[in-house]
Amino acid sequence: MIRLFFLSSLGAPRPFILALLLAMLAVVPAGAQQPAPAQSGPPASATGMSAAELNTLADQLENETERRRLIETLRALSAAQRGGGQPLPAQPAPAKAAEPAKAPGPAAAPAEDDPGAAIVDTVVEHVRRAGSGMAALGAVFSDLPALQTWLTQQWENPKRRALWADVLLKLGATLAVAVALQAIAFLLIRRPLAALEVRKSNPLWLASLFLLLRILLAIIPTAAFALAAYGTLWLLAPNNLTRDIAQIIVLAFVATRAVDIGTQMLLAPDAALSRSLRLDGETAAYIHVWLRRLSAVGIFGYAIVRIAQRIRIPADGVDAIATLAGFIFAFLLAVLVLQNRAAVAARIRGSDVPAADTASPRSNAVRLLRHRTGDIWHALALLYIGATFAVWAFDVSGGFALILRGTLATLGVLILVRVILFAIEHGLGGLFAVRPETRHRFPGLEARANRYLPLLLGSLRLLLYVVATFAILQAWGIDTLGWLGSSTGRNLAGRVTTILLVVVVTLVLWEVTGAGIEYYLTRPGRDGQPPMRSGRVRTLLPLLRRFVSIVLGLIAALIVLSELGINIAPLLAGAGVIGLAIGFGAQTLVKDVITGIFILAEETVSVGDIVDLGGNGGVVEDISIRTIRLRDTEGVVHVIPFSEVTRIKNMTRGYAQALFDIGISYREDVDAVIEEIRKLGAEFRGEPEWAARILEDLEMWGVNELADSAVVIRFRIKTQPAQQWSVKREFSKRLKKRFDELGIEMPFPHRTLYFGVDKAGNAPPVRLARAQANVPEAESDPKPVPE
Repeated sequence: MIRLFFLSSLGAPRPFILALLLAMLAVVPAGAQQPAPAQSGPPASATGMSAAELNTLADQLENETERRRLIETLRALSAAQRGGGQPLPAQPAPAKAAEPAKAPGPAAAPAEDDPGAAIVDTVVEHVRRAGSGMAALGAVFSDLPALQTWLTQQWENPKRRALWADVLLKLGATLAVAVALQAIAFLLIRRPLAALEVRKSNPLWLASLFLLLRILLAIIPTAAFALAAYGTLWLLAPNNLTRDIAQIIVLAFVATRAVDIGTQMLLAPDAALSRSLRLDGETAAYIHVWLRRLSAVGIFGYAIVRIAQRIRIPADGVDAIATLAGFIFAFLLAVLVLQNRAAVAARIRGSDVPAADTASPRSNAVRLLRHRTGDIWHALALLYIGATFAVWAFDVSGGFALILRGTLATLGVLILVRVILFAIEHGLGGLFAVRPETRHRFPGLEARANRYLPLLLGSLRLLLYVVATFAILQAWGIDTLGWLGSSTGRNLAGRVTTILLVVVVTLVLWEVTGAGIEYYLTRPGRDGQPPMRSGRVRTLLPLLRRFVSIVLGLIAALIVLSELGINIAPLLAGAGVIGLAIGFGAQTLVKDVITGIFILAEETVSVGDIVDLGGNGGVVEDISIRTIRLRDTEGVVHVIPFSEVTRIKNMTRGYAQALFDIGISYREDVDAVIEEIRKLGAEFRGEPEWAARILEDLEMWGVNELADSAVVIRFRIKTQPAQQWSVKREFSKRLKKRFDELGIEMPFPHRTLYFGVDKAGNAPPVRLARAQANVPEAESDPKPVPE
């Protein structure tokens, strides 16, 4: 809720500021308008003017007409000196008081050759001036007997007494009327303002309308204060001194109230429903109090300095007042930093701490940097506040303006970088989104786009950081734009641009090559399905893509090294020497490469084939220019150099045959069994699940062998490549079931024991001994079981 009384609307600093203001108005004005009494000869001799002449000059400065005439006289005197003796207009006798103003000050110290000594002398001089200013200001309050004498003289002088009465009474009346009308305005708007603060509006336009109404109502008391003050000044028609002081006070109050109203509307610490920002009530009130406090000290501190200048306090005294106001402002900022030390440190450190086993070195470095910054941020902030105050207090030429400009520019650049990064991160996601029809037509396009999205985002982020760094350095007085415009800067920028273009063109060419190969391998045919490419095509094209990537990478690397100023001629010569050394020393490597090229050109082996390479069998997973990689049925990976491949057995070329050798008993009818096998083969091929895998009808070869205990029948089934094993397993299972149903015996090995016969052909008898088990007899009278 807005306060009813303006004296309490800005917190504790306001009464102190007003008390200091009134003390200055009560003590200092006359001292700036007339010479100090009870001074003897030295001041008069120093200026060349008597006390009466000084009083006359002071009266002329107070009178508007006389002051304007004096200014015209001084300008005419200056024009006469420039024009070589032009006649001067009539001027009053005290006009010669202008002569002391032309008296030069103390001679400037000669420039030192040592810059360090010059800096020390400057600091010492500013410290001396600040000390003398504080001493001069404190002398007014410490010399109480002289002050009493001076007040007595002011009271006994009717002219001075009338001036003081006019200044104090009219200024007091102006402020009293303004404060009274402001209090009445506060009472009038209190109830409507409270009703708007508790009202919550969901539509944006309605909430904006209520916010505008709240702002207009909050402005009414401040407008009433300003209008009442200016109206009272117009009615009272005070002298220029009273009017200027009143205007400074009114403007300072209006500026302070404007800051207070703005923060009150934005933060709404006492009305959660009207709060625009996502803050809790305690945080909003804390921010509001500190903004109100800092604005009060800054604005009224400046107002006091302006009033001190208006009543013509000596320059050292004005500097001391300004230094004191700046010190209070810097002290409040330091208190604010220390109060929020822990909260800001926790915010800088962050809470997203990754696990130690999953965190990358880059994330660990960033996390360590954030922790170290959180530990020392308050020290850096206090050092910045102290350095800024020192530059401003010691009046380093252009120093405070540079710090202020650099600080505001840094904050603006950081905010702009944050906004641009937010727009880039959300805009690139939509820019790289792949539509469903495009994803269906080019299956790998989305994966390729997602692969380069982080790279593009990182590059744009780096570029933005570089530009922001250059802008911040430029704002702090480092001529980065001038350096970029120099020959060195243009040369470096050109080299960086060339390197970026080379990298971009290389990536584009590599992606175009890869996309073309992938599209050729996966593009759909007339039936909508991708056609079956030959193994040689599916093997050579990836090798071609790898070869293109190596060539493009080497070319790009050579160009980049050349742009970096490295002479690549020795590199090319060294590459030639290395090539000769490889040719002579790495003959096995050359043999691997040449053998691999011939194997690929003849299309002996392709990726996906099931092969047997000299006892190592499995599925071909990858073929490089030097090796072939297999994975067997147990999942073991075999990497075989081409130089060790002497025999290739490819089991997935064109078609395959499932070969069967089935044994039946000697007592079975062979023709009947063969017929049943043919029927089962026809039924098997007629099923849709297996029809696509079987190319021809069962091919019966007939009786292949008369074994010891079985008649072996051989037949085979022609299948698609790599389907013979599944067909053989399924058909064997069905054949076993069919034989079981028909009672066809599939004999297993038998052993016949022959005991021999005598000459009459009678076999000797076989005597068998029956073994009886040792079984203990049961007891006739078992022992009773104890209870």
